[in-house]
Amino acid sequence: MAIPVMEYLYDQPSIDFAALITQPDRPTGRGKKLQKSAVKLWAESKGITIFQPERLGQADVVWLEEAGVGLILLMAYGQLLPKSFLEAAPLGAYNFHVSILPSYRGASPVPAAIASGDRESGVTLMKMVQKMDAGPIVDVEKVDIDPWDTSKSLTEKLSHACIPLIESHLRAIASGSAQLIPQDDSRATYVRKLTKEDGVLDFLAPASVVDHRVRALNPWPTTFIEVGGVRLKVGRAKVVSDSKLDNNKELPGEVLGFFDDFLAIQTGEGVLGLQELQRPGGKMLPVAEFLRGFPIDPGTIIPSNPMPAFISDQPFPYRKKIKKQIEPED
Repeated sequence: MAIPVMEYLYDQPSIDFAALITQPDRPTGRGKKLQKSAVKLWAESKGITIFQPERLGQADVVWLEEAGVGLILLMAYGQLLPKSFLEAAPLGAYNFHVSILPSYRGASPVPAAIASGDRESGVTLMKMVQKMDAGPIVDVEKVDIDPWDTSKSLTEKLSHACIPLIESHLRAIASGSAQLIPQDDSRATYVRKLTKEDGVLDFLAPASVVDHRVRALNPWPTTFIEVGGVRLKVGRAKVVSDSKLDNNKELPGEVLGFFDDFLAIQTGEGVLGLQELQRPGGKMLPVAEFLRGFPIDPGTIIPSNPMPAFISDQPFPYRKKIKKQIEPED
């Protein structure tokens, strides 16, 4: 995500790119081999010094001071940084956070925005302080969230939105004259780190809510359904607007059949069309191709599970409401 803004900075003749500090190489893929991150590969191609500490410490602070680093820029580093590190550069440390702060402070702001049905997101350029994502704001660059956006495509938009931010404000930051606007902490929301188990789907929810969830967790950790005890990953889905399918006689989670390019599933409100599925050990396939090797018959009931909230203090309100509509009390 950081590569577009790093490319911009690297091309500026007035900037000396002192070093890249990034996380250590991590095991990925089925073979669990150590893999270099995209930012590390980029830095290697430019001959830039690379540091990969497990945790930032005093040795890193000493290096910054001895190297005469004037400004620290961060993006999605994934750790709370020690105060001594943030203060090691005379101009301070500034962070590109991919939300419109103070909303969605924390680890997963992009999925949270899509899952919440937001119509816009953005990048906030802020000065770093000891508290997570709470520093004063320099500026925000907003982007639209389109109805088809996944976390992958929205992240790509946001990565390019960093460039006008730094282009507009780098000179003021470098001269110490940047205007800083304090955040309103009373309006802050916090999003946690996601896990694979966040991929459960709840067909008691409206189709639009399930669709948002599928897009929010694409490409990671992805959502899934269970059919006959087999966990199937969901790649793409859409809200089906055909009113003939949504007659509310079927149970939430009931398979209505295959139509055109989707497998229709009844939800608590509307119909969801699954467009891509993947079985264990297989490839993500268009649903028409998938069903040739893994039939899913109409009338099959796909289990529903409550979808955990991303925002720590705002659990999803949908399930109780929809369940009452479907299963009224005597």
